[in-house]
Amino acid sequence: MALNPSITIIVPVRNRQGIVTRTLDSIAAQSYRPFRLIIVDNDSTDGTMSIVTKWKHAHESESLVIDILSETEHGASAARNRGLDATGSEYVMFFDSDDEMLPHHLQRIAGHLSRFPDTDILYWDIAYIDPDGWMEVKGQSDSDLLRCHLLHGTLSTQRFIARTSLLRQVGAWDTGLSIWLDLELGTRLLIANPTARKLHGEPSVIIHPTDDSITGTDSSSRADALEQALDKIDSLFDDSHSYYRSLTNARRAILAAHYRRENNNSRAESLMKKTLAGKRLSERIALTLIYHALRLTGHGGALIASSLFRNQPQNKLTDVNQSPQPYNGC
Repeated sequence: MALNPSITIIVPVRNRQGIVTRTLDSIAAQSYRPFRLIIVDNDSTDGTMSIVTKWKHAHESESLVIDILSETEHGASAARNRGLDATGSEYVMFFDSDDEMLPHHLQRIAGHLSRFPDTDILYWDIAYIDPDGWMEVKGQSDSDLLRCHLLHGTLSTQRFIARTSLLRQVGAWDTGLSIWLDLELGTRLLIANPTARKLHGEPSVIIHPTDDSITGTDSSSRADALEQALDKIDSLFDDSHSYYRSLTNARRAILAAHYRRENNNSRAESLMKKTLAGKRLSERIALTLIYHALRLTGHGGALIASSLFRNQPQNKLTDVNQSPQPYNGC
């Protein structure tokens, strides 16, 4: 009889026949046991299901429980929620079907959770392979995890593990969004004020960017989807969290600057007009500075936003970051 694992990994797949085994092999190579892997096929039309089924038969064991589920509603959120519904473990993490985890990744996670069992969210840095093949570590420093997440996406999909009950408590993945799904979910998770800690050390997750996506968002609707996500995130904050609404507006200013750099001037002007409307003078100046700095240089918008909105003590969520050691940033 299979052991009862405390960790489940959920991997949604859609038309990934050429690359999915790289991801699955990296999961099967984990030194930690036992754990459960749930693969959710999101209505693939190629040979993905056949490949995944054969892979399961070759790798399943008492200490690696593998389930293959199906979800016909298109979108990563629907597929991830299908896997979450079937999860019975204490902790769950999500992983995309084009990325890799190094063999000691789960061992690092399990060791921390065993040492600090009150942890609700554990997060870590990742390594990103850029289009030219260079590897870059993605990690930021900030004493406020929610601020760091809003500006840098600290709780992106492959960068955290969470208590299953917490994910269900906050409502899981939003199927109404098609982009920035993890930015929105991470915001809801942190608003719930969990015990969140960072797993320090060299990254053990490697991100491989690909052109296709399970989200189903094409370039023509991408701008609408991005702004919809920011509007949804903004709606999560009540009047007592105006500080974080300012950070959401900073993300709007950053997005508008990207529109401008892509020569979509009308969209940039429209979004900035919406972003500045009704704001006090000091915030308007800060948002305008963020916009023009990024428009002119092409980088640094989030860093400038973090600096400009750092010294606002009012309406900040407290005790979001709790660390077993002196805090070294997010």
